[in-house]
Amino acid sequence: MAYLRLPDKMPTLEELIGENHTINIAITGSGDEKVAFLEKNSGLARQLLEMGFNGFHIYEVSRGSEWKEKFVRVSQDYESVWKPLGFTPSHIAKIVRGKGWEQKLHWIETRYEASAYTPTSVAQTMQKKDWAKRLGYEIFAVA
Repeated sequence: MAYLRLPDKMPTLEELIGENHTINIAITGSGDEKVAFLEKNSGLARQLLEMGFNGFHIYEVSRGSEWKEKFVRVSQDYESVWKPLGFTPSHIAKIVRGKGWEQKLHWIETRYEASAYTPTSVAQTMQKKDWAKRLGYEIFAVA
């Protein structure tokens, strides 16, 4: 009978996402807190990696405020919501790294399928300050 062999130790964050990406997270605002969170929640990092995200994508998601919320949202919704629409981990990481990430994800969920845009063009447009105007979207508070 074969048994699953567990590793002698769990991989470090540096081993999971790469030393350079861990350093880049550490030197951003609240970097120590972000690294500690990812170390404590290494299953989250592993889950994102299994979904196709890489160390750079994880760094991008960690940028800015509301980074914990972004990690949770991306890990919960990527496979069921955005991947079926053709969005890659790279697209989603670019979309959520800046301000207004909740509104951007709301646009994708409610308007993308009826649009003529591609995931790549959406990701590129959403990196611009006037993304909502370019996509014809009036921003309201998202509950």
